[in-house]
Parts: sequence; C-alpha cells; structure tokens
Amino acid sequence: MRTLRTNTWNKLNEKQKASALLWTKQETALKIIPAAASIAVFFVLYAVYAISRIVNGKSVIGDRSSIIILLMLVVIVLFCLSLILTEIRKIIAIRSDKAMITDVVIVSKEIRRGHRSSIHYYVKVNGLFEDNKPVEKYISISKNLYSVVNANEKGYAIRFDPADNGKLPDKIGYIPK
Repeated sequence: MRTLRTNTWNKLNEKQKASALLWTKQETALKIIPAAASIAVFFVLYAVYAISRIVNGKSVIGDRSSIIILLMLVVIVLFCLSLILTEIRKIIAIRSDKAMITDVVIVSKEIRRGHRSSIHYYVKVNGLFEDNKPVEKYISISKNLYSVVNANEKGYAIRFDPADNGKLPDKIGYIPK
C-alpha cells in the first residue's frame, strides 16, 4: 500500500491558518446551509403529516406507513447532522492546529462525469510525495473553488491528522493561497 510521506506535511502557520479557515468556512457554508434547510423542511413536512393525522382522528404513530415515514425522517436527519458535524470538526481542527499542510502547484483542472449524471471537480497537483517519489495527485474540490483556481497556481494541500480526530475525513483537500 502506498502512503503519502509525512515529513512533507507541516503544521499551519498563522497565514496558512487564516487562508485555510477562510476557504473552509466558505466551503462549509455551501454544505451546512442545504443540510440544515433539509432538516427544517423534513420536520415541517412531518409536523404537517402528524397534524393531519390528529385532525382526522388517527394516532400519529399508528400504522406501518407512519412508522416508515418517521424512520425515513430520522435517517435523513442523522445523515444531515453527521455532514454538519464533520464540517464543523474541520474548522475546529484547523483552529486547534490538528491539520497538516504542504505547498502544491496545480498542474491541471478537470471535470468528470460520475454516476447518474453527477459532476465532480478535480485539480491535479504537484508537490506531494509517495514512497519518497514525487507524484501528481487528483484532489476533489467544489464547483465554487473550481471557478476560482487556474493551472500553474500555487496553493496548499491540507489533511487532517487521523490520530488526533478519527471522525474527520482522511482525504486530502486543496486550499488556494
């Protein structure tokens, strides 16, 4: 198994921390707002469903369909909450110096079509090492970040130390300088 060499990764200095916090907060807002809105919408829909059952003289949780709807609501809310908590943990990890960073240069950027017509945005970066050899690696980024960066720009690859917080994603992210 190939692993990224760890001695190229450093703790964030104040300038890097400010840049990382700025971009992470922007990216986090793009994920947290729809997740929180989804939670609110599903609670309102379930409240309307529960009120309509009460008005019609039925029990709120009385038959199989109402239990299935409640379970679906719980699953969706738990998924959205886990997404929100992961994004908040990223910000906390950057503030508490549990993120590692290294300088990279964008070689190219690319759009890939995924399953079910989904679109994924990537930058190919140079500056990482695998088994003591330089490698070019693809890093997934958001559409917002994709529109801002260009080839041959310098930036940072960031990762969160899994030993410090196992609940953070172990994949590498990209942040512009």
